[in-house]
Amino acid sequence: MSNLASQYVLRTLTAAALGIFLWRATQQWLTTPTLTLSLVIIGEVVTLAIYLSARPSRESRVNFTAVISTLAATFFFYFVVLRQGAVLAPLWLTATLQIFAILWQIASKLSLGRSFGLLPANRGIVTRGTYRIVRHPIYFGYLLGHASFLIASFTWYNLWLMCALYFFQVLRIVEEERLLKADPAYRQYMSQTKYRLLPGII
Repeated sequence: MSNLASQYVLRTLTAAALGIFLWRATQQWLTTPTLTLSLVIIGEVVTLAIYLSARPSRESRVNFTAVISTLAATFFFYFVVLRQGAVLAPLWLTATLQIFAILWQIASKLSLGRSFGLLPANRGIVTRGTYRIVRHPIYFGYLLGHASFLIASFTWYNLWLMCALYFFQVLRIVEEERLLKADPAYRQYMSQTKYRLLPGII
């Protein structure tokens, strides 16, 4: 199977998995329609739409670490407990954080445009929009959204799941940058945009 065919197979399988999650989340929402779950559903619909329109990569990184970290970070949502947990912060705060996280994700994905994908790949170096602030703004949006979801509906199970998720997200970032640093344009971008994930921190 060619690289291009493999990418389309992966895209189809991932879109199907996201669709199943959206169905599951919608069923839970019909039973318990919370604002938190509504925002999660909106965010995943946007992700699915942009992912389906992405262009094929010029170069991708397919090794054990890249594949495992991508699969873990992409499909962790199958294991998330969606039922209401303990409320650790006021709704106005968690809802505000989630709305900001979703808007940030949307802005970041629109900045990335058809360069959006899952496996570490070079689909063209993007430096506009939120990519002027950090090198991985989509992951920052995910982090903020996941954290706000957790404090809005806390369970110990979801906490440990999120810890495992961000272990794999870090591996994913390392693999992406290992590939992209081969491109002089990305090395120039790294010199201009110092922080990977959290502005002023890391």
